[in-house]
Parts: sequence; C-alpha cells; structure tokens
Amino acid sequence: MTQPGYGVRPGQANRPSEVSIAIGLNYLLALGMLVFGGVILAASVGGEGSLVVMIPIAVIVAGPGLLNLLGALSLAHRDFPNLQQSQLATALPILICSIGLVRSLMRGVSVGLLPALGTFAMLAVCVAVLVLLSRPRVRLWVRLTHEDSIRRGAVPRNGPRTMNP
Repeated sequence: MTQPGYGVRPGQANRPSEVSIAIGLNYLLALGMLVFGGVILAASVGGEGSLVVMIPIAVIVAGPGLLNLLGALSLAHRDFPNLQQSQLATALPILICSIGLVRSLMRGVSVGLLPALGTFAMLAVCVAVLVLLSRPRVRLWVRLTHEDSIRRGAVPRNGPRTMNP
C-alpha cells in the first residue's frame, strides 16, 4: 500500500497535478465571475434594472472573481504557495453562486436557463477546487515547498519563520 503523499517533493517543478488543475479552475472561476458581473451590469444598462441596485450587485458578483484570481496566483507562488488563500477565495463564490442558483430556480428556470446553468457550473467548479485542494498530497507538497524555500533562504513576505512549531 502506498501512503498519501508518497513521492511528493517540494518545488514548482514537482507540483502535484491536483494543484495545477485547481489553479486552472481558479482562473476559469475568476473569468466566469467577472463575466457574470459584466452581464449583470450590461443588463442594468439595457434597462432591466435600476443602476443604483445593479451596480452593487455586479460588484458583489465580480469581486470574488478577483479574489479567485489572487487565490490562483498565490497557489502558483514559486516559493510559498498559499493553500488557505485559494480555499477562502473559492468559498465566497460558493455562497454567491448558491444564492444566484436559488434565485434563478425560484424565478423559474424557463425565464433564464442559461444563467441557471452557468451558475450551477460555477458552483460545481468551486466544489471541485475545494476537493482538489483538500487532498493530503497537496497539503504535504505545500508544507515541503515552504520548508525547502526557507532552507534555501527565501523569506516570506510577512517575515521570517522557523520550521519548528
């Protein structure tokens, strides 16, 4: 039997495939949230809602897209990949997509099938990212990469740390 994380080595060259997939999905999720924010804004300009109400809603939807972009960039960091930042950036779109999906279903799917399907797809991507990042192999890789970076003399942006708890 193999143990979780067997053969995991530090460094970006040895990044587990789960991390690469999660980074790609985070970029896709960021793009989707920004597009949905733009669609909401375009609909409000087109006369389907008050600009005073729709602009904050567009910001609420597009803002987590920017957080997902930061989460993907932090997970892809060369010396100190940040697993928690990427997970937190994915949790907020789950809340927003869940609210959007419930709202779409309550209005009737026939009114907006495409937005409901898009929201459901983004919700599925969020869950997939969280599942991928919860793998023991990913956590081990992040820890080993941090330890290796500290051994090589790299300093995290929030100050030096020791490897001892």
